[in-house]
Amino acid sequence: MSQAERAAQIGLRGADHLGASVLHRVAAIPSLSLAEVDGAVRLRASTGVILARLQIGAYAEALELAERIAELMPASVGAFLSPLECSVMWSAVAEAFVTSGQAREGATFSYRAAQAAEAAESEEALFRAHSLVCVCSALFGDYAAATDAAATARAIARRSGWSPDVSGFPLILGEILIHSAELDPDRLSALASALRTFPSNPRYAAAATAVDSMVALVNGDPGAAVTIATNVVASTRDERVLPMIRGFATGILADALLTRGEPDRALTVLDQIPSPAGHALCFDMQRASAYLMREDYAAVLRVTSGCVSLGTEHSLRTLTPILLRRALAHLALGDQRIADIEVEDALRMMTESGSATPLLTLSITQLQTLLTKFAARNEAWESLVSSLSNRLKKLPKPSGLRVRALPLLTPRETELAWQMREDLTLDQIARERFVSRNTVKSQVRSLYVKLGVSSRQSAVQLLERGGFYERQPPRRN
Repeated sequence: MSQAERAAQIGLRGADHLGASVLHRVAAIPSLSLAEVDGAVRLRASTGVILARLQIGAYAEALELAERIAELMPASVGAFLSPLECSVMWSAVAEAFVTSGQAREGATFSYRAAQAAEAAESEEALFRAHSLVCVCSALFGDYAAATDAAATARAIARRSGWSPDVSGFPLILGEILIHSAELDPDRLSALASALRTFPSNPRYAAAATAVDSMVALVNGDPGAAVTIATNVVASTRDERVLPMIRGFATGILADALLTRGEPDRALTVLDQIPSPAGHALCFDMQRASAYLMREDYAAVLRVTSGCVSLGTEHSLRTLTPILLRRALAHLALGDQRIADIEVEDALRMMTESGSATPLLTLSITQLQTLLTKFAARNEAWESLVSSLSNRLKKLPKPSGLRVRALPLLTPRETELAWQMREDLTLDQIARERFVSRNTVKSQVRSLYVKLGVSSRQSAVQLLERGGFYERQPPRRN
């Protein structure tokens, strides 16, 4: 049997039942070899290679072939494959996209798989397709569509008398996202338990552990969430752990650190981690929260500018929290008009989705101020803002920013710190102290080094957070 024929069999029967050695051989089939096979065998073989690559954890390679199929697949695919084969192929392509976090593309091919499954009158293919619709829709933030797809898939499973197995994994992932949006710890815990009934596999164990970390965060225990999420993010036990699950756990880890008041550590966790295409997982959202906590409002706008420029390509699931964070930054910078525009957009999206997760890790006081000012100028939103304010009371409350102990300042540095807060120019400070401007510049630089900052604004903010200005100012001669 040729490699292509072996792959074609996997494309028809699936990969779950095969041993690792067979899967690795099929996964290693190069695209060039597939191109040499004509017609239906080529399409079935390509499907089999994608499934094998997904099964062994070669996610980037699976996505590469799925993208090739999505780009080059002829419109007349039905002339080569039966409806059932079409459904299996489109489901494999959808799974490759969703595994990498590309929800919009995954949804497109999940719906194609569902249409083909209906034509084939295959309950198994229909269950698989609707499970993928569920997770893709939830990743994109369309929770209504995700909930409908989950209900359809569950109804098929009950009608067919199926017990949970690996084929239900995409459905459970979708339901995890739905109940995370609802901040429902009980349902999340039930899903984690369901994942642990699957055969021993790091893919399911990692997903269950990531859910445990979300439960800890929702229950107001960020310390436990940090410990649990770190086990997933730092795990090197098996390459089959889904990138989406690692990304989900990374986001929870950052959120838990922010809830504990540790923005610098959160930024370290997120350092140089890119968001997947479409930002179904958007690490710029957590970066923005960290910069808000550090009161670096310009940085909030800078790190989210790319998100805004994506327009409708950005996942609605993560765009809503991005808009809220930008609104808070604009308000702090004195731009009430832009803040109102972004608050209104965010409120409309939250009304549509019903998700509470955009409110996580934000200062309750800042949010209340933002929403109150918005509602005062927009009476039509008063009822929703009032309802949202009540929801804020149920969220895990972020701790205040943890500030390292301030260094001991000399009398000269203490006087200079107070003068910097008064917004005096260097020339004015020099005149008050009867020294040259260059001397003041040198003293300011030395104070920056001592505080570990690089600007006057950062120095004053650090001293304010540390309670320095709560003391009596020095007496001036």
